[in-house]
This record gives sequence, structure tokens and C-alpha cells, in this order.
Amino acid sequence: MKKLYLIVLAAFFLLGAGLLAILEIRPLPLLKLACKSPEWKKTLVIGHRGASLLAPENTLAAFDLALEIGADGIECDVLWTADDVPVILHHHDISDRVPPHQRPARVDRMTAAEAARLDVGSWFGESFRGEGIPTLEAGLAHLKGRVRRVYLHDKPDNVYLDGKSARITKFADVIRKSGLADLVVVMVESDALELWRELAPDIGLLQCWVGKPHQLRRVDMEKSYLGGIRHLGIYNSPNQLSGLGKWLEDRGLANLGYLFGFWPPREEVERYREKGCDYTVFTLNEELKMILYLKAGFNAIGTDDPALLLRLQDRTRN
Repeated sequence: MKKLYLIVLAAFFLLGAGLLAILEIRPLPLLKLACKSPEWKKTLVIGHRGASLLAPENTLAAFDLALEIGADGIECDVLWTADDVPVILHHHDISDRVPPHQRPARVDRMTAAEAARLDVGSWFGESFRGEGIPTLEAGLAHLKGRVRRVYLHDKPDNVYLDGKSARITKFADVIRKSGLADLVVVMVESDALELWRELAPDIGLLQCWVGKPHQLRRVDMEKSYLGGIRHLGIYNSPNQLSGLGKWLEDRGLANLGYLFGFWPPREEVERYREKGCDYTVFTLNEELKMILYLKAGFNAIGTDDPALLLRLQDRTRN
């Protein structure tokens, strides 16, 4: 009897080890069995700063590549020049992204005309030499008629105090005049959220970042909804694992760690969606993470690699 017990125990151990190995090496086949959901077909594929693995981020070239690949929409960042023109850029100091003769380069200390002369493409590759910084107006005009959604990240570096709140009004006016207002979602950090609600109540807002993936249940959904929020944004990063997930990751079981670190709160997502609202996550570039968020019913996924997410969606439909 004891021998049989040991044999059964060993068999379970080997089976478990085999499943762990599959999960670590090839997570998709194992998880696909548990992930047959109609939501997979509805999730929007969003090019994070365009196709930023293939082209310099936040440029028209990156937008074009993402859309040519098949992305449904684009996410980009918005900052302000010294003469109060909103431009598409991730951080003000881009001295490391321009040729030596154009350094130092801080866009918040430049006029829009001066910023337009900067070459922000050649650092990425010679074929992108001369790629410039688009204004928000030019970027939206470039995307009109080509996207299902546009996310505009109002960076926390933007200053709206000391008489600068008029920038929000100007930001919103650019959106309205673009003809894309119904497709644009402005991603706002908490400090500017109340100002946006007050000055541009007609513009769709995304509250970022609402919490770690495994803590979504802690979000006060009703409060956000009553406050006018119709989109919630999750930022995914390695340091957002749960305690157990981090413990497993530290022991070489990265995929298993993330699986345990992410507990898809599907009922919360569904409850929010029933109100006509949605969840978006940035930035996913690995198969396992894409699978988990698709399974949880997220409405949109931002990725530097839209081709990977599109391939994954196609494979899960078959």
C-alpha cells in the first residue's frame, strides 16, 4: 500500500512538473484551453506610441506602421511647448534622441516652430532620419478615418496651475476640431482629473492608474462612474506582481509567478462594462500577459508589438 502511495505521489509530482515546464516554455497551448471567451474577438489592439518596436515612438512613421500591421488604434503622449502648443512627445528632455548638433533639446523651453526642426528619428535608424515631432493637431489629422480609438496621455509633467489651466481648454478644443472627439480618450493622472472634469466635461477620460492587476477589486467602481469616468487604465509592469507572484518569479518561474500574481476579476470588469464603460491596459508585450488580460475581458490592450497581439488573437479563434 505504501509503495502504491509513493507511485501515485511521484506521478502527480511529475505531472505537476510537466505542466510547470509547459507553462514556462510555451504558455499559450495550456492556457488556451481555459480561455475560450467571446471577449477575445472584441479587444481593441492599440499601438503604444505607435509600433514603437519598429519605429521611433510617438512619430507619424510609428503610427503608420502600427495601422499597416492592423492595429485598431493608437496611444500617444502629449506635452506642451514653451509657447503653449500641445505636441506628441513622451518627455520634455529629448537630448538623447536628437543628433549632437541639436543638443541640448528641451521641448518645454522651445517654441513649437523650434521643436518642429528637431530630428527625432535618426537615433532609431537611418531610414527614419528627419522624422519630426508632430503637433497634437497634426497627429490627429494624420489618424482621421484610420482608427477606431485614440488614447492621448496627458503626461503628469504637464503643469495646469498658476494660470495654466487654459491649456486644458485648448487641448480639448484641438480634439473637438479634429473630428475624432467620439474616438478620443484622454488618459489623465489623478492631479489633473478634477480640472479636466470641470473644463472639458464632454471629453472622454481614462483614469490612470487605478491599481495593480491583482488589486482591481479594491477600485471603487461606483465612485469613478458617478464622477464621470468611463474608462479605467491599468499599467502593467513586473513590479506589480502579488507577493506570491513575486516569490515565484524570484525563483525562476516567471510565467507561473505572473499567473498567480494576476487574478482576473472578471465580475468587476463585466459590472463596469454593463454601464457602458471599459478597462484598458498598457503595456503588454508578452504572450502570457496578453492572454490573461484578454481572458479578463479588457476592452483594449496597448502594446509596442501589435503584430504579436494580432497573431495571438487569430490563433485563439481557431
